Amino acid sequence: MNDQVLGGDSGEELVWYDKLADIVQKHLKIALYTARDVKRIHKKNMGAEVVRKLRLLSQETKDPGLRIGIVVIIRNITKDSILARELYKQKLDDFVFKCLDFPPSIYGNTDLCKCAILTIQEMASQSPEIEYCHSLALKGTAKFTRMIPDYVGEGEWHPQMLASVLATIQIYLVQLCSYRQLKGCPIPPADLRALKLRDLANTLLGVLKIEDRELPLEWSTVDMVTDCLTWIAYLQSSAILSLPSNKGVLLFVALCSSPSLILRARGFLGLVNLRHPDCAVYGRVGRFCDPHWPKSQGIEDFIPGLAEVEPLEDLPHLMAELFGEGIANDGASEPPCTTFFARGKVCDAFEPAMRLVKLELDGPSEEDESYESLHKKFFGSVKIDSAIRGAMLASLKAQERYYEADVLQLSILMHQIDDLKRTGRTPEFAHKLYVLSRVLARNGIQRWPDMPYFSYAITRSQTGAEYTDDMSRCMSNTSSSRYLVDLAIFEGILNFSGIGLAKICLYEAPDSYRLAGMDHVKSARKLCIAAPTGGMHLGPMHQKICVILRFITNQLLENPSWDYNARDSWLYEAREALATLQDDRYATHPEIRTAITDVIVHHKKAQKRWGLLVDELGKFEEVIADAKTFNCAPSEVEDETESLEVAPEAGDPKPDQTTVSSTDLKDNLSAKTDIYQAKLPRCSWCRKPSMGLKKCANCGNVRYCNQTCQRNHWRGKHRKECVSPEIAV
Repeated sequence: MNDQVLGGDSGEELVWYDKLADIVQKHLKIALYTARDVKRIHKKNMGAEVVRKLRLLSQETKDPGLRIGIVVIIRNITKDSILARELYKQKLDDFVFKCLDFPPSIYGNTDLCKCAILTIQEMASQSPEIEYCHSLALKGTAKFTRMIPDYVGEGEWHPQMLASVLATIQIYLVQLCSYRQLKGCPIPPADLRALKLRDLANTLLGVLKIEDRELPLEWSTVDMVTDCLTWIAYLQSSAILSLPSNKGVLLFVALCSSPSLILRARGFLGLVNLRHPDCAVYGRVGRFCDPHWPKSQGIEDFIPGLAEVEPLEDLPHLMAELFGEGIANDGASEPPCTTFFARGKVCDAFEPAMRLVKLELDGPSEEDESYESLHKKFFGSVKIDSAIRGAMLASLKAQERYYEADVLQLSILMHQIDDLKRTGRTPEFAHKLYVLSRVLARNGIQRWPDMPYFSYAITRSQTGAEYTDDMSRCMSNTSSSRYLVDLAIFEGILNFSGIGLAKICLYEAPDSYRLAGMDHVKSARKLCIAAPTGGMHLGPMHQKICVILRFITNQLLENPSWDYNARDSWLYEAREALATLQDDRYATHPEIRTAITDVIVHHKKAQKRWGLLVDELGKFEEVIADAKTFNCAPSEVEDETESLEVAPEAGDPKPDQTTVSSTDLKDNLSAKTDIYQAKLPRCSWCRKPSMGLKKCANCGNVRYCNQTCQRNHWRGKHRKECVSPEIAV
């Protein structure tokens, strides 16, 4: 094939990307101009052959013009999910990433790089499967990180290219958070290193450095960069904590005092994420303010692999490790032991078991009573082994105290998870315990629907409006002790705070959604004010946490200045609460305590390092407008379980949710063919667009990508809706 004839030497021709795509299509004798062309390809079952022709041409040609034409066609193909799947199967996406590496000194390669960046952004936002987006993230994150400095300075297309690069990275980071839930294992260490998140964090911080910039900083850049940094902290906190001069932590601290509500929320969220076990390793192991919660709403209906409760294939082994062989094998011929050996004698396990259950359900009978004190009293040590745990459970079951046995079993798990999260050890074991605790909590609700404990346990350390009903059931249950009701309220405070922060932080959320988030935060603040004054019968540890949360909510809602003198009273109380928790060696909620300690301890250093940025933020029109919007009276929220409509493509930002400048660039540079602009039909299950969807053979009212989507939709709800043919008798 003659590259020169097809590609030409004219620089003028290289800017006509549509024409270059036309040349490629004519040479390969394919048509991808309109949605009807794509439908014809599907009918003839030619998708694999079309992609194969493109792949072979991409391997042969060296002409930048032809490469641009191929990239434009690939970008159009991503609009159709079935064709896109074939594209990834034949690894044609590798060619697009390769286009980023061609030397810019060769004429035409600069245009090729621009087109490739936009196509990669489209591939990320339109990915037909989350696994493909994970693969794209592993291939592209480090590459895009190296490109950021090239587009920070002056250049005709630099601001738009920077916006597109940052938008793609943001999508990658969000999608990687689902890796653990989807794969059932943490991100492999080699892949995590390949992402080079530390380099990414360092580069993003450099973008925000006012004194080093050639061009004025734009709000869209600040918005995107800060969002990316909070996701990096969520995935791999060491990527930020290991940076020199603690500059990542100092930025989050500085953002807590910024004039922007959104950035204040991201500052707090970033600090909390830094002090919580990493999502990349632990997954979403019950955390205060899970930032992935708004992104995951609606996803679990479409992707069973993201469901909260994962299958535990090694459940018997895990139960044996926790509670001994006797409890793990209920069907064993010999009954499990109900005694234990401590302090030089054999003791019956029933009394300590009931005392621990009473502590869990009714609270301490004495001011200094705790799990640790009871363990020392009965077992001679704070830590107990699986034999003692198993003996206590067996003794309760022997007395037919099955409800109490289930309560004790779940409470032991939850306390163990707290200890493992605090120490940061054995992440895989911690994740298994977390999944098992969720299974036991859900089973407990089903087994004991009239008992309140499991309604409380299911909400513990969770973020999400879906847990509101469980909290209400626990609080309204006549069997609930005052202690258990107050614990449910305390979890409600944490949940409201987490929901509010997550909603406010969400990138490109509508104002109504953020106003709803503010209402959640205000509700949490009201409850926090009541707790320390005696309005709630909480223990001293929970009351101190409420004091700290009041500090957080005040800081978030009141647009604070750098001067802390105006807030001496509640700042002093927060300091005192932190000191008390430290002195008493309370281990719960370390991420909240450490995050606020960072704010108090590093405040002056943050002002010195990032003060220019914070001052500059107050000049942005967007920040001024937001301040007026979010300082209004509480919005009327119809229902606290309302959710933001999130695209079911795995919760990533919708394809058009990029910055304005990036969208403008796509209009200028991309192909404006009918297939790209067409509104394609969507699969009734996964909601992916394609012209190759197959109708249901029974009713013809729904369409699917493949048999998997059809099977999942049938099991979900279509079985009840489908008009099946009558069966002759």
